[in-house]
Amino acid sequence: MSRRPPLRGEEGTALLLTVIAMLLLGVFALSFAALSDIETRIGVNYKAAQQALNLAEAALEHGRQMISAGASAGNFNAYLTDATARQLGIPSGGLSVGPGRYWVRADNDCATPSGYTGTPSFVPAVIQDNGGSCSDTADTNQTRALAAWGQATAGECRGLGRAPGRAY
Repeated sequence: MSRRPPLRGEEGTALLLTVIAMLLLGVFALSFAALSDIETRIGVNYKAAQQALNLAEAALEHGRQMISAGASAGNFNAYLTDATARQLGIPSGGLSVGPGRYWVRADNDCATPSGYTGTPSFVPAVIQDNGGSCSDTADTNQTRALAAWGQATAGECRGLGRAPGRAY
């Protein structure tokens, strides 16, 4: 019968430690790659959201200019007659500008316009038209509430922005 020589305690330890170290380095490399991909996507999303907000601000300016033209002509009610007039000449698909599209809508400054059931009031009390008897299609105080929003795309990402409502 042949006997095996006793194993030495340190043989193969260096190889095992090297394999474990390489596995750890591989995990770190993959996690850094995933992290950089996430950071890139966050940056692209942020850019799209900022562009959408800028488009919404541009839509407000578009609406303000349209309303100003109506004010100088003395005919605010023309913008309230129906849903198409409230869109201020912008098609339902929006106006395409640069990286995306924008929309703007003009409404009378009623506390609760047709179809709105939420709280708080749609329009602050200081600029509401005629309080509770406000009509969506007839203006008495020469003030309009404009709402605008924009949509921008950057690669696979899509940003949506809404400008704060304004009254003119």
